[in-house]
Amino acid sequence: LEVNKLAADLMHSVSSLEELKKRVKQMSRDGKLGQHQAGQIIRRWRVHNRQADYLKKKNNVMNQLSGDLESCQGQSLDDVKKLVNEYVAEGKISRRDAGTLIKNWKNSEHRRIKRQLIKEKRKRCLYCRQAGHMYSQCPSRDEQTMGAGICFKCGSSEHTLAKCPRKNVKGYPYAVCFVCKQRGHLSRDCDNNPNGIYPDGGSCDICGSQKHLKRDCPELKVQGNDAKETQVLAAAGTAMSAGDEDVFVEGVEDGLVDSVPPKKKKKLKKKVVRF
Repeated sequence: LEVNKLAADLMHSVSSLEELKKRVKQMSRDGKLGQHQAGQIIRRWRVHNRQADYLKKKNNVMNQLSGDLESCQGQSLDDVKKLVNEYVAEGKISRRDAGTLIKNWKNSEHRRIKRQLIKEKRKRCLYCRQAGHMYSQCPSRDEQTMGAGICFKCGSSEHTLAKCPRKNVKGYPYAVCFVCKQRGHLSRDCDNNPNGIYPDGGSCDICGSQKHLKRDCPELKVQGNDAKETQVLAAAGTAMSAGDEDVFVEGVEDGLVDSVPPKKKKKLKKKVVRF
């Protein structure tokens, strides 16, 4: 029992075979171990090291093959089994590992389908405000009344709002509101819509508006522009000068940056080589 405990301690504390041999020899000289016990500990350490290397390589291969199977999302189980059987035929994995791969793929596929179902249930139609479908799948919509398939800017059916060439048109004169069913504005701008673009309630985290998302907030864009325009320029003298001799200029808007004269480029003289 003492030898087994000593071998277990050495397996976790020794990193190389040479170090193990030195420690075992020292224990033999001190009379703590016999030659048979020393050889037994060395053999156990070698077996343990081989098993650790094998498990490490096996885990690397399994992780790589699991990543390859993730690209098979949406395919049938028979296609995955066929691919795993090819791995077994090539000698990459054993049949037991093949069963583990297929089991992990099934669990991953079930989780993916579950996430999709939850996402579909959370969808909310902008027309009827019911959950479970989008406006394009709404059974109670009227394409002629709601003006489906036309540009909200110019009314053309050849392009959508994102590709409309008329950028100077204010508002959306050809859009039909989902709330009041009137033409000329979107549902987010409707006076009869208290929640704006948030059907379940909520607002922009920055300004509190219900007309836009946080990423489209105009205050966020203004903050970004101010951060770009604000600059701090330092015109320092020599390294031995005091701190109050340095001149700091803040802000591009004040026009102070233009007062700093630009450095003149030195003209390079042409060298004439005479022979």
